[in-house]
Amino acid sequence: MAYDIRHLLNYNGSPFPIKQTSQEQVICDIDKTYLETRTSSIFDLAKAALETSQDKKTVLNANTYLEALLWGEKKSTEYPLNYPIFPKNLHFVSASPPQLKTTLEEKFLMDRLCWSSITLKNQLYNIKKIKFHLLREQFSFKTLAIFHLFDKNPGCDFFLIGDNAESDPYIYAGIKLFKDGTLSHRGYMEFLRMAGLTRESIRTVAQSKGFLKPAKIKNIFIRDLGTNQTTMIDPYITKFKSYKNLFLYSYRQGYLSEKIFANILKKLYGKLDSLEYSQTKSLYKDLLSSNYSRDEAKDFIFKVTQGETPKSFVKESFSKTKDPNEDHFLCDAKSWFEKVEERSIEL
Repeated sequence: MAYDIRHLLNYNGSPFPIKQTSQEQVICDIDKTYLETRTSSIFDLAKAALETSQDKKTVLNANTYLEALLWGEKKSTEYPLNYPIFPKNLHFVSASPPQLKTTLEEKFLMDRLCWSSITLKNQLYNIKKIKFHLLREQFSFKTLAIFHLFDKNPGCDFFLIGDNAESDPYIYAGIKLFKDGTLSHRGYMEFLRMAGLTRESIRTVAQSKGFLKPAKIKNIFIRDLGTNQTTMIDPYITKFKSYKNLFLYSYRQGYLSEKIFANILKKLYGKLDSLEYSQTKSLYKDLLSSNYSRDEAKDFIFKVTQGETPKSFVKESFSKTKDPNEDHFLCDAKSWFEKVEERSIEL
C-alpha cells in the first residue's frame, strides 16, 4: 500500500465531560511550546521518551497563561467534582508518539489543565514503511491534524500557539492565509509543494473534510526561541519571549476577561496595591515588551496599584502588513524552505 499521512494521526478525545461552550478554540503545540524539551539529537528524543510526568518541565507560566485564555467564570453542577466549563476548548497537537499519551495526560493534570483533545504522531507507521527520514518531519502531520480539528469544530475561531524551533510559524501562517482567502487553493497547494510534501500527501490534505470547512484564525502566537528563523514572516505572526508577555499582550487585544486578568495578574506579580519597586519595574518592562507604549504602561501600573482593572485596547494586530499578498508570501516561503534545505544538507 502507498504511504498515507492519515495513518500518522493519533487523535484522543478528552477524558473530561466537556461541552463546547464558545466559538473560540485553542490549538497548542507541546514540545518547546508548553514543555521545555530538547529534540536536537536521537539521544534527546530517547531521553524525552523515558521521562516521567514528574520529570517533564513546563515552560515558565505556560499553564498559567492557558488558564487565563481558557477560563470560564461559571462552573457546572451537572457533573461530579464540579468540573469547570471553559469557554475555549484546548487541543494539543504534537509530533510526540502515542506511547507518551499517558505521561502527557498526567503532566497536564499536574498542571491543572482541562483539555478537549490530544493529537499525537504515530511514528510506528513511518518505521513500518521504512520512512526513517520522516520521523522528524512535522509539516504534513501538523497540517492534516489541524484540518482534522477544523472538521470536528466547524465554523469556530482558533488561536494557534507554537514555537519557531522548526516549522510551526509557516504551518500556521499558511493555514491562516488560506482560510482568510489571501492564499488561493492553487497558491496553498504550491505552498505545500514548497514544504516538501509529496503529490499524494498534498492530495490527502486537500481531500480532508476540514480543508474546505469554514474556520477563522484569530491569532498565531509563536514562542521566540532566538533562532531568528521566522524573520521573513514576522508580519503574519505574533512572537513572544515569555508567557508573561503573551498574557499582557492578550489582555491588551481583548482576548481575556477582566476578572480572570485581575486574578492572574496577582498570581504573576503579587499583591498589586503594594507592589515593591522591583516588581513595579519588572511589570513596566514586561508591558513595554508586550506592545504597550510608555504612557499606556504608566497608566496601566497606576490603575492596578489603585485597585482598578485597566481596560483592554482591542486592536486588530494579526498582520503588521496592511495587505498580505499571495505572491509575496510564497516568495518568502520559498526562501525559507531553501534555507531549511541548505541547513539539512550541511547537517
